[in-house]
Amino acid sequence: MAPTIFGIGTGPANKLSVQIPTLIRRSLEYNQAVVMGDGAGEWDHIHISDLTSLFELALFKVLNGEDVPYGKEGVLFAETGRHTWLDISRAIASVRQELKALDTEGVRIVSLDEATAWSVNGSRQVRELGFASK
Repeated sequence: MAPTIFGIGTGPANKLSVQIPTLIRRSLEYNQAVVMGDGAGEWDHIHISDLTSLFELALFKVLNGEDVPYGKEGVLFAETGRHTWLDISRAIASVRQELKALDTEGVRIVSLDEATAWSVNGSRQVRELGFASK
């Protein structure tokens, strides 16, 4: 189970995660870093290269006939740290200030309803689970 994946992927498909680039794009749109609600939702995170190494290790073990638990017998959890969404938004604000690309300090709080419009499918539930869950 992969949490928030960060870093730039090297594969042929999606090279970026979803959550952090979304917050960066919204900071450009609002000209201020943003967070949904109080930003207290916590997620684990992992760099793409660390996740790739885990997948390679699991695949190597399977190909060598080793017993790797799966399904009801086991789930692989991948993480190298934990963050809150407020942590991420504050980091975005800090970097943008260093780059002199931000007019307003601090982090703007947006409502769940406002953030729902950010979602491709407009799902309030998906937005809530993705950013506001604790």
